[in-house]
Amino acid sequence: MEGTGDADKSISQSGQDDDGLPQGRDQQGVCTCALVLWDVVICSVGLIIYPVGLESNVIKMYCGQSAASFNPGNCEIGWGYVLAIMGTALTMFGPFLSKYAIDKQRLEDSEEFV
Repeated sequence: MEGTGDADKSISQSGQDDDGLPQGRDQQGVCTCALVLWDVVICSVGLIIYPVGLESNVIKMYCGQSAASFNPGNCEIGWGYVLAIMGTALTMFGPFLSKYAIDKQRLEDSEEFV
């Protein structure tokens, strides 16, 4: 078809597009990156909001009246919260690693046909 521009990619008989990747692989990579970034945002908001709950009456009963938002009073936060922060921080690297994996696959596929 004429006049469709660059939006259409020619598909070979092997089911690959012009980049040498299987059909839909770029879209899957973008979708995966967006999903992981959204996960990082949700986890980060949860980790920031969690200490606000230290001001509740139940926490004050167990940790003393000095317990307030971002101040656990006589209690300790514990390793679970610290590990959740570290896990969220490590998850931030996922989209960047997946981008390089896709680029590496393109390079390997292009070298295969040379």
